[in-house]
Amino acid sequence: MDSLLQIVPWPFLLLALYILIISIITFLTFVTDKNYAEQGVWRTKEKTLLILTLLGGTPGALLAMNQFRHKTRKVSFLSKFIVVVGIQVAVAIGVWFLVNYFHTVE
Repeated sequence: MDSLLQIVPWPFLLLALYILIISIITFLTFVTDKNYAEQGVWRTKEKTLLILTLLGGTPGALLAMNQFRHKTRKVSFLSKFIVVVGIQVAVAIGVWFLVNYFHTVE
């Protein structure tokens, strides 16, 4: 049986681990903010939630938003959230093109 490192290049494994960790942090931050909102106490700044999302926490943010219905009706937040996800998609496509370009040049 092949090891995971023989099947998947290590940079992709590190990226997957990073996304997993930042997604867990983002998920917990969204859930904490939802709990605080229900209690009417101190809240996490939207800027913090969006930065965590931008840093790769999109899976955790989407899961928390869906599971706990948090920040799903606030249009101003959702519009910024969509921009953040759009930026991530654009960067991913750009990296993909660069990797493929340099891979074919060699």
